[in-house]
Amino acid sequence: MKIIKNSNTKYNLPICLALGFFDGVHLGHRTIIEKSIAKANELGVGFEHEVKSGVLTFSNNPLPESKLIYTFHDRLVLFESLKLDCCFHFELDKRWKSMNANQFLEFLIANFNIHAFICGVDYRFGKDSSGDVEHLKKFAYERGIDVEVISQQLFEKGKKISSTIIRKCIQSGEIEKANALLGDNYFMKGEVVKGHQKGRKMGLPTLNLNIMPDIVQLKEGVYRTETTFDEKKYSSLTHIGKNKTFNSDDITCETHVLNHDLGELYSKEIKVEFISRLRDTIKFNSPEKLANYIKTIDMQ
Repeated sequence: MKIIKNSNTKYNLPICLALGFFDGVHLGHRTIIEKSIAKANELGVGFEHEVKSGVLTFSNNPLPESKLIYTFHDRLVLFESLKLDCCFHFELDKRWKSMNANQFLEFLIANFNIHAFICGVDYRFGKDSSGDVEHLKKFAYERGIDVEVISQQLFEKGKKISSTIIRKCIQSGEIEKANALLGDNYFMKGEVVKGHQKGRKMGLPTLNLNIMPDIVQLKEGVYRTETTFDEKKYSSLTHIGKNKTFNSDDITCETHVLNHDLGELYSKEIKVEFISRLRDTIKFNSPEKLANYIKTIDMQ
């Protein structure tokens, strides 16, 4: 996937452009992205040049008061996994925020060879979110550009799949429901950092990740996880929150890989996928009792 940042240079290849922020890249977002790919393939039949599929998004948080599901880097990884050709990303700054709906669309027309727009039915754009799908259709059709509007994707009792609902699931520890709506396991990815070494001293080493301040906080507790390092996946347990046994007030993400000691992986990148929530954080009477508890799980 080609990643193009803050470019005012015209992208000349014909493209089907999916519009949105795509936080979480959930099932609703995936439907939009898959339609962009399918539309590009459809329009490319018999065309002189291959039609590309792409997304246009912002790299920073458009709603700072709302925590994100994933970092921008993680969104890029997910975009690429869906086989998109291109991602065009911009930083949402004063210039973008001041553009009215028509100015935003005129910018796109001036900088991209757009053959189709793809978006969700509730897509908004321009200053104060003044532009909507009907505005986009009128503007595009006058210029001979197709618009594909994707209906809301629903789940239980007809509720709309949304990033807001998924954030609430993550915050409440309903990780299996969040995974179902995401269409994949919720994950944290980053470089291993040095912790307090207390687990290693007990013979139970942990891989520690920093918790990003702008990412939604997963409910404290112990989770069954899968940890990927160097393209290999391992069963693991992950604790999110304060370590009560050691009277620590720090919020940490500590992962113990079951039945394997991967050694010290400081500064190495790992991916921790959350499968299910096992229990709340509890305080053991001693570090030894905590170690014995984890070792019984190791042997399962």
